[in-house]
Amino acid sequence: MVERRHAKRVPTDAILMIQAPDHPDIEKIGFHEILSPTSINLSDSGLQIEGKQELPVGIYLNIFITLPGTKNAAEINGKVIWCKEAERIERYRIGIEFVEFLKKGDKKLIHDYVMQSDS
Repeated sequence: MVERRHAKRVPTDAILMIQAPDHPDIEKIGFHEILSPTSINLSDSGLQIEGKQELPVGIYLNIFITLPGTKNAAEINGKVIWCKEAERIERYRIGIEFVEFLKKGDKKLIHDYVMQSDS
């Protein structure tokens, strides 16, 4: 398998809230409002999470990330680029690509956190 990632990835215990707005497939399986995932790792360009629900590849998400030591959440639009069953029962690992940072300074906040973290 060829490694496609080029960005530094770091583990994080950031607080996450993820919304899948206005997506009919999500509504049908019962989690159109808010997911409560566990963050696995973070980079400048995306996030890997673990959650209880499978997410369809290609859907867009609203992501709110509160990094350790910060008060305000970074607000990011993202896209699910892969989803697979995790080793733990009834859990999924999900790869999310960052598409757009919605607030000024959020991209730098994420970048600085990733660069300052030990990996």
